[in-house]
Amino acid sequence: SRQMTLDKRQRNLIKGLPLCDMVPLIGGLVCKRATQQGLLSQIIEVMLILEEWATSVTVSKRERKMVQVEVDEKDLQLARDVLKRLPISVLVSIVLKTESEQHDSSPGMAARSDNSFKARLLDAWERARRGPE
Repeated sequence: SRQMTLDKRQRNLIKGLPLCDMVPLIGGLVCKRATQQGLLSQIIEVMLILEEWATSVTVSKRERKMVQVEVDEKDLQLARDVLKRLPISVLVSIVLKTESEQHDSSPGMAARSDNSFKARLLDAWERARRGPE
């Protein structure tokens, strides 16, 4: 069967989500997919990093207003429905790509912290893909 993909509007919707909303959404989906596919033990490090990242992301009300997108609940549900069917590798890549795009122009500590999570997540994902040594 053909792999589902996000259409342009859904991609823009996901890209526009603040990290404090997007990382937990993707993290939850990765956990659910890994459980369904029996891959929990193989990607536990990836999931722990996503969870730690999600809890560390804080956005002030002012910053949230600057990045807040008017999100139609129906559109968000459609995007969630498509995301649920995507492979774990695609979900992880969405987090990595969205993170860098959102922080290209962000100041200081938050961007450095997110880059640290990005590097850790990428390393953990590569180890998970290689499998046990």
